[in-house]
Amino acid sequence: MDWRKSFSDSCIVDWKQKWFLDGQLAKVENTTKGMVFSAGPNEKENDSHAVLWTKQSFRGDVKISFEYTCLDDVKDYVKILYIQATGKGTPPYTEDISEWNDLRKVAYMYTYYDNMRLLHISYSANMGEHHPDNNRDYVRARLYPRDPQGKFQDTELEPSYTDSGLFKKGVPYLFTCIKTKEDLILKVEGDGKEKFFQWDLRKITPPESGRIGIRHMCTRIGLYRNVTVWEK
Repeated sequence: MDWRKSFSDSCIVDWKQKWFLDGQLAKVENTTKGMVFSAGPNEKENDSHAVLWTKQSFRGDVKISFEYTCLDDVKDYVKILYIQATGKGTPPYTEDISEWNDLRKVAYMYTYYDNMRLLHISYSANMGEHHPDNNRDYVRARLYPRDPQGKFQDTELEPSYTDSGLFKKGVPYLFTCIKTKEDLILKVEGDGKEKFFQWDLRKITPPESGRIGIRHMCTRIGLYRNVTVWEK
């Protein structure tokens, strides 16, 4: 079966046509260059986290493509691609996450990893000043939700990648992400580089349908354009 394009957004026209936003201090602005997505301004504050969601949901195997440019100088706090997100199904966290948007006006991280089913890929992320390897970037995948008796770290899928050398400020990067029942693959191209990241999904049960989301932790800013999703 061939890929079927089911979502396309140049990110130049009104973002509210195809997206909705978690995070009371977040901002989204359409420009001729794309969509500027800004988390709130308060460092280390939950009220400044943000998630931008597609209104549309996607089923089965999916391929996601977009261009991303980092617009901040922040050396901590991640950006995350959320893949096929639904609520865990226990009230009030129904499968349709738009039914409980009010519970995410403050986009606490735990609200997502405890109450949603999805795949997560961290990108444009540094270890942070609190970490001895604070100059190292990482790309990491996770499966939500967390086991109620476990830790957030337990959601991580192996391997974890470090020192990609990607995501420089002001440099556009093309993301292509493919999720099947067997694999999660991310290709990032830009600044004369092409890098692949892959995670084996055969020992877990990945989500089968849901929305696509982009999370910015507090103070993070990025430019997005030409977001496209295909289904198979």
